[in-house]
Amino acid sequence: MKINKLIAHSSNFNMGRKQKIQFLVIHYTANNGDLAKSNCNYFKLPNRNSSAHYFVDEKEIWQSVEDNDMAWHCGTRGKYYHSSCRNENAIGIELCSEKDRKGNYYFTNETINNAVSLVKILMEKYNIPIENVVRHYDVTHKNCPAPFVNNITAWDNFKNSLTEEYMFVERNYSYNGKVKSFKVINEQGENFIRARDLADLLNKNISYDNKTKITNLDDIFSNITVEVGNKNTTVKAINSGGFNFVKVRDLADVLGYETGYNETNNSIFFNLKKSIIDKLKLLKSR
Repeated sequence: MKINKLIAHSSNFNMGRKQKIQFLVIHYTANNGDLAKSNCNYFKLPNRNSSAHYFVDEKEIWQSVEDNDMAWHCGTRGKYYHSSCRNENAIGIELCSEKDRKGNYYFTNETINNAVSLVKILMEKYNIPIENVVRHYDVTHKNCPAPFVNNITAWDNFKNSLTEEYMFVERNYSYNGKVKSFKVINEQGENFIRARDLADLLNKNISYDNKTKITNLDDIFSNITVEVGNKNTTVKAINSGGFNFVKVRDLADVLGYETGYNETNNSIFFNLKKSIIDKLKLLKSR
């Protein structure tokens, strides 16, 4: 993983540390569609009165403060709610955020995937246990990172991803000219993609039933049921970090898509099969 560097102005952090690194603190930038590099540029200017070690967006990771220096990211003039996590012994990681139509903050899947990769590297490098990966909220009760404070399930899924056992790789997928990069599970040469990611790429509706633990993906011709652990399911699936990952070829087949490799944009493409296109034309003509 490439980590770019643009070190902040010296007035925005303390040189050196008095304690060893024991914690990783997750934050959000509270902006709408900002970039990791732009945040580093902001902290290149003096007297910002805060800082973080890393900034993560959909495509890149940028480092603003060296690990062995102390950034100002989880201090408080009020009360601490964590017994021992402080600026002196923690690395601060900021995730670039987005806003939905209702004004709620969220992280894109790509940003989360990049953050997971970075956190896992730092956990291994500094021998940090999973319980020492915390939110800014856990330290000071500031509503940060909002997407992981307002939605505890999202935070649990993020932490589960840090201890997953499966091998993940980056794959580009394309449909109707749209190319997106996803982290997929590669199991014995087969790619498994998160069901929600593939639904987003193909503009499908997806739902999950908490009682039956079944994921339903609604299509114009059929309703695809993904039930992890059911050997009779049409689509083979794996559960990792609380998410269902479905076998790409299986799901493409039942949805009526053919897949192949596009060398031009280095992506696995989805095209509707001719039989499905003919059905669509017939429906439109009625």
